[in-house]
Amino acid sequence: MEKVRVRCAVEGDFSAIKGIAEKHNLTPHRYFTVYTPDSPKSLFEKENQVIFIATRASIVIGFLNLHSEKAFKANCHTVEFEIVVDPDHRMNGAGSELLNEAIQHITSSTMADTFVAKIKNGNIGSERLCEKFGFAKSSKDSLGAYWELKIKR
Repeated sequence: MEKVRVRCAVEGDFSAIKGIAEKHNLTPHRYFTVYTPDSPKSLFEKENQVIFIATRASIVIGFLNLHSEKAFKANCHTVEFEIVVDPDHRMNGAGSELLNEAIQHITSSTMADTFVAKIKNGNIGSERLCEKFGFAKSSKDSLGAYWELKIKR
């Protein structure tokens, strides 16, 4: 099996990202609804967002949407992410590769000190992924829990 590769998204990835997001959003009982782009330019029009994609054999199999309320170049302290891997390609390292790339990006090009994900109750796969990277559950509500990773500089 070919290795998973991760890179920044480009406009040509629009249809693949949209398709994966729409497929993901069809299962609301297990996952939170994720951002679905409405045009190729919408992938890049937000200054406070970076999208990474995972490919295998040149096919887009997942993406990670990295975002902050403040621009990355500003003095932001918290960066959130959503990660979605096509169900047909899960459990093959794509999520780990995406999360690793996002952590490297945050530590090298932002001032953020906290990396956050909100995971819906029952999403064991996402919880395990966060635990693998050292995230800790920081708070919980009726829908899910926030998982945080403190960035070491």
